[in-house]
Amino acid sequence: MDKRLIDDMPVLWEKVKPYVEYLESMGFKTSHQMAYFHPGNEENYTFFNGWQYQLPNRRNEWEVVVDLVSYTGELKLEIYKFSIVKPPKHYWCGDNKAKPPFILTNLRDDVNDCYESTIVDNLTDFKKEIGKFFNTIKKYNEKIKKHELEKDFT
Repeated sequence: MDKRLIDDMPVLWEKVKPYVEYLESMGFKTSHQMAYFHPGNEENYTFFNGWQYQLPNRRNEWEVVVDLVSYTGELKLEIYKFSIVKPPKHYWCGDNKAKPPFILTNLRDDVNDCYESTIVDNLTDFKKEIGKFFNTIKKYNEKIKKHELEKDFT
C-alpha cells in the first residue's frame, strides 16, 4: 500500500491494514493508479477498494474480487462471488471448438443491478470467503483439465 495513502488516512489504514496485508500475501493487487491521488481528499477511501486477482480464463486481465471500504468511509469487507458458467455464444471469437464450454465470472444480479457478493465483518470470515474464491478457481482449473483430456478423445 502506498505510504501517501497511509499517511493521509491513518485511522482508516489501521482498520484495513490486516486485510490489505492478507490480500497482498495472497497475490492480490490494487487497481488504483496513485497518479490520481490528492492528499486531503475525503474520497481517498476509494484507494482501499478494487483489489484484483488474475483469473485463469483471462490473459493479462485482472478482476476485482474485494472492496474494503464503503462509500461512507467505514470498513465494509465485500468479497465478490465468482461462478463457473457457460458463456454466451458471442463470448468466444474464432474457433469455438478450441475454447472450453465454460468461463469463470462474477455474476450480475439482474434485480438489483449489482454484482453478487458477500459482506463479512471480521478477519476470520474474510479469510474463509477468500478461501472459497480460491476453491472456485481450483474447480475451474480442474474442469479445464478434464475438458482438455476429453477433447483429445473426441
